[in-house]
Amino acid sequence: MITRKSIHSSIHASVMECRQVYADRMNRRTFLSTSAYASAGLIAGIRPAIAADAEIEITVQPDGPEISPHLYGQFIEHLGGVIYDGIWVGPNSKIANIGGIRRQFVDDMKRIGVPNYRWPGGCFADSYHWRDGIGSPAKRPRTYNYWQASMPKGLDETETNRFGLHEFMQLCRLSAAEPYLAPNMASGSPQEFHDWVSYCNAPAGTVSLAEERASKGRQTEILRPLAFAGGESAMSPGVAAEI
Repeated sequence: MITRKSIHSSIHASVMECRQVYADRMNRRTFLSTSAYASAGLIAGIRPAIAADAEIEITVQPDGPEISPHLYGQFIEHLGGVIYDGIWVGPNSKIANIGGIRRQFVDDMKRIGVPNYRWPGGCFADSYHWRDGIGSPAKRPRTYNYWQASMPKGLDETETNRFGLHEFMQLCRLSAAEPYLAPNMASGSPQEFHDWVSYCNAPAGTVSLAEERASKGRQTEILRPLAFAGGESAMSPGVAAEI
């Protein structure tokens, strides 16, 4: 005969068996807590609960406005060792390079997926004349760097112009980045900027600047750089006048 006492005995035996199994898997605190709940259930005569089906609803928020990757571009300027000895080591350097551009730099920029390079500055852009950096490297003029006025007495900061427009474009191609040109807003002119863009963008066979570009070895290539007005032109009129 099945009595209330025998049912309680059977349940108690089952609980004790489960308690031993779980005791091997749980720490002391968890085990004591579980034991207390199990004992309370037996005393109250609570029957084992049947698990109910659960439904989880996930609401996905709509996408927000797309953020342009060009907001995360890199800034390279003719300042200190950024360009020379940093990016540009020269084609005859013992340092691994691709046409004079440091190979390690190219590899690192490809790895992080750099979207663009802003060049040639910065403050340096407001003293840079793009024609100084095209043509035969041996014939490019050597000029004072923008930072000459800040150099200690007796030291010269010169610009070789060895890293010019076409070297910059080669860097962009090697690392799959967009070129981002900063025009000279202090000592340049609107016409100079216009000519720079025409030199880069005009198709071969159109304007004379396109023919000039072709003579530098870029006959069929249209460079199409991005461009913006002003690098760091928030300078006083006195500083701009010194340039």
